[in-house]
Amino acid sequence: MIIDIHVETDACASAGELPLNQVLEASSLGLDGIVLVRRGALWTDEDISNVRLKTGDLRLQIFKGQIVKCKEGDILVIGCDSVFKDGFSSLELKHWARREGGCCVLILSNAGEFSKNIAYEYIDRKFSAFDLFDALEIFSDGISKKEMREFLELKRKVKFCALGGSASESPGRYMTKFFMPVRNEKELARAIINNKAYPCPGSGFCVDSRGGSLSSILWNTQKCEMAKCKGLVFDLYGTLIDLKSNETHNEFHRLAMWLSNENIQVSGHVLMNYYRQKCSELYANALKTVKFPEVDILQVFKDAITLFSGKPCSEEFARKAALVFRTLSIKSISLYPNARRILRELKRRGYSMGIISNAQAAFTIPEIEDLKLWQFFEFIILSSDVGCSKPDNKIYAIASRQLEFPPDKTAFIGDDLYGDIFGANQHGYKTVFVKTNVGNMTSPGKVSPDVTLCDGDLRNLLRIFP
Repeated sequence: MIIDIHVETDACASAGELPLNQVLEASSLGLDGIVLVRRGALWTDEDISNVRLKTGDLRLQIFKGQIVKCKEGDILVIGCDSVFKDGFSSLELKHWARREGGCCVLILSNAGEFSKNIAYEYIDRKFSAFDLFDALEIFSDGISKKEMREFLELKRKVKFCALGGSASESPGRYMTKFFMPVRNEKELARAIINNKAYPCPGSGFCVDSRGGSLSSILWNTQKCEMAKCKGLVFDLYGTLIDLKSNETHNEFHRLAMWLSNENIQVSGHVLMNYYRQKCSELYANALKTVKFPEVDILQVFKDAITLFSGKPCSEEFARKAALVFRTLSIKSISLYPNARRILRELKRRGYSMGIISNAQAAFTIPEIEDLKLWQFFEFIILSSDVGCSKPDNKIYAIASRQLEFPPDKTAFIGDDLYGDIFGANQHGYKTVFVKTNVGNMTSPGKVSPDVTLCDGDLRNLLRIFP
């Protein structure tokens, strides 16, 4: 869930109005929830019901919170029905809030230097800031870009609950992603106490200093819609792996020379013609039952070696021959810049990840092993294994069953506008088009990526998926 945990509403309360505009704006942005905050006071349950009734939005979760001024600075209290007076120490306030099942969040934009120093000192573990607070609101209006980056770096180094809230009358500037559904203030407080949340920027500063150029991201959907994703599915070649290869007469001639050393005599020209003819036959046969079929190259090699050797070919030897051919045809292969680091960070942020690739298992599995990509993915679906290729809906449906998330909570990241983006859109996935100028840049069907990385810089995925 994407929730703005800190939307100021004191101006509405002093004017005797309900915070309808803030709720309507949050709804239009696609937020899942909003916390309406007052200083030293709480909106009543009747007020919340009236707001919900007047806005007519039954989907948006509306919560209430209060700001209490303590010795250490302003603290946001969520989950308590009591209204607390100013002047508590943060430790006292946390004690009373916990008794009611609530939590205390230090608002860094209004925290004294003492409180900020406590958070900084936590890096060295001299003492725990979180004996005093349940969480820190590290993203909000009123905090400098430099401070947000520093506290985000602190979040990466040590485990504590960091949140994002707009801290203004305009919701959606800074938000928090919750990894569990929350239905009321008590559940919201419990999620914060258990560190089941992560801060994310909305329309405010983008604070990830390791990202690419902001101007290279083209958004066609609300940022919070992408932030709701739990699963990420990647294309492989042209998206994560930069591959350049040729399958010309020269490569077949060299393969024929290798086969001659194994006492299999065939010319490169004959081998190439048989290979291409066999692929065409298998493709035509599969086309009778599948709209976007895929040929298993391993079977082609097995049939070819059986024919030219005059005896049955084992799968092991066919796989060996296929790898030799792949090695001969590859001119260069490497991960795109930052790919491994980005995958590691997305994995750390809690995303479930997989791969769908129009690729041959005989070639691809060894290359995934060589590039050390297995560790990041829960599944790898290759077209040669399932008998169909993108944009066939079947291959996306297999991924959805593996992830166990609904399609609208999954994003597909790929470089081919037709096979990747069109196919994923048809299945209901959110889509990120990575323009590496390798895949198909056009599509016969109407397609509109939710997000486009215009320069193909994978670092910007950290801005899209907080």
